[in-house]
Amino acid sequence: MIRILVVEDEALVAQRLIRFIRESDDHPKEIHHIQSLETAETYLSNHSVDLLFLDLNLHGKQGFDLLKKFVHHTFHTIIVSAYTDKAIQAFEYGVLDYICKPFTKERIKKALVRFTNNSSTGSGSTTHLAVKVKNEIKFIPLQEISHLQAASIYSELVLMNGEKCVYDKPLNSLMQILPSQYKRIHRSYAVDISRIESIVKVKHNTYEVQLSHGHSLPISRSMKQELMTMLQMR
Repeated sequence: MIRILVVEDEALVAQRLIRFIRESDDHPKEIHHIQSLETAETYLSNHSVDLLFLDLNLHGKQGFDLLKKFVHHTFHTIIVSAYTDKAIQAFEYGVLDYICKPFTKERIKKALVRFTNNSSTGSGSTTHLAVKVKNEIKFIPLQEISHLQAASIYSELVLMNGEKCVYDKPLNSLMQILPSQYKRIHRSYAVDISRIESIVKVKHNTYEVQLSHGHSLPISRSMKQELMTMLQMR
């Protein structure tokens, strides 16, 4: 069951959006609709959701205010907005997708396919990742991150200086919002492949990648040939 929250203040738009969500695929869904930021904040504080559809203008208030408060939570967010110029800012918050109004059923379906397909990676436009540090939200530019590491239901962002930050989504969910150059090179590691300098054999059938900034990471057997081909093509 996919738990979906729709935050949209225009009743007709919300009805159309919910209908398209229901008709887009056969996954069972529980959809809850809220019209105000205040009610949405209360709901998200007391209920678990998997996916949030969020309008950016709710009775004259900014949807970004809700996004800021819950940016470190585990659910994905899809923005549905008439403000096309806000897309870059939204992707800095790690949203899964940005749908412009007026929207079509096909566009809603495309966004839902991306959400339900955990192997759908490398199509995001995220430039920063938001983490919670001492009760504050810190936005970390991707260029400051060495690599990503799986940590059960969370991910670890390993920075260039060796510092680690916990990201409140598992690695497979995190991969969905990252740009195309990020690849999962091992079940526990992902990296911007442009930072790979070489592949080194450490023992029989075991290989590592050497990154441009000095870190070394293991790679899976299934990824070895793909990475070697990529390096040869540079």
